[in-house]
Amino acid sequence: MRALQEISDAERTQMKAEAREQARERQTATMLRAARSAAICGCCGRLLAPTDSVTMEWHNFGRRRNPHWKRVPVCLLCTLGEMKPVSWLDTDHPTYLSGGYIARVRCLTCNRRMRIKRSSNDFRPLSRNAQCCCDDCRREMRNEPNRVRRRVKHKSVMCRMCGNFFMPKRADAVTCSNRCRQALHRRARLSLAASDIRNDQTLTQRGVEATLRVTADGRQRVRRRIERT
Repeated sequence: MRALQEISDAERTQMKAEAREQARERQTATMLRAARSAAICGCCGRLLAPTDSVTMEWHNFGRRRNPHWKRVPVCLLCTLGEMKPVSWLDTDHPTYLSGGYIARVRCLTCNRRMRIKRSSNDFRPLSRNAQCCCDDCRREMRNEPNRVRRRVKHKSVMCRMCGNFFMPKRADAVTCSNRCRQALHRRARLSLAASDIRNDQTLTQRGVEATLRVTADGRQRVRRRIERT
């Protein structure tokens, strides 16, 4: 009976360890999804609307020797649930952060209201990366200058085939539609073939003239030799 009791205790301990590991993996997956798109709360997993405010909190997704810190959005309910009194004497006025302050900003991409924890002696302006609520908004913020720089305002040009004016989508566009592009290509091929035929005829005519010239020169040379003799 004691052996069975010890085995059952070992199995119970292993099951508890596996359950804790699975819970940790689920919580990590929830926080990673929240950090990626800010669609859910990183603490409770509740769906977030675009108008819901969030609190940006730092979480370590790595290990002690290989840390990997990321900002995770947390909903207002979880933020209020973590509020604690400053001291055991003042229980009527709980606070969320002791020894610092909260900076309230809006996301540069989706305009979501955010609360960011800052230390009491840190008054530096927030970076543009810190003013984004998730990785998707941060990527859009970084790509926006490149998108604006590549935006080119084209002027209307005349189609080389039909003569109508159109607004080109590319800088090297010369036709207004696929039909005109195909027609222009066929016309260019026909003109190239005609030019090749003319070149062949010209070369043939030049060859005949050269042959006749050589033949006439040969006849004159033979005639001169005969006269000399």
